[in-house]
Amino acid sequence: MVPVVVAPIIIFGRRVRALSREAQARVADMVSEGGETLDAVRPCRPSRRTAGVRALRRGDGTAFGAAIRRITRRAIMTTL
Repeated sequence: MVPVVVAPIIIFGRRVRALSREAQARVADMVSEGGETLDAVRPCRPSRRTAGVRALRRGDGTAFGAAIRRITRRAIMTTL
């Protein structure tokens, strides 16, 4: 009975750890991009600001996707 209980925890646990690292990396990328965008903003150049906002939104989407994958795997592991 122990292998049946422990095997899924080990398998899903490794995947959850990998997804956690990925989610943290995506959030770090997003924060870095946000900082760079805010540093580059100039009041007389609204077009540059718009490009930076688009890049920040792309980063937000990838961070959100990584978090959803991590939460889904963790829910499966907890259920098992």
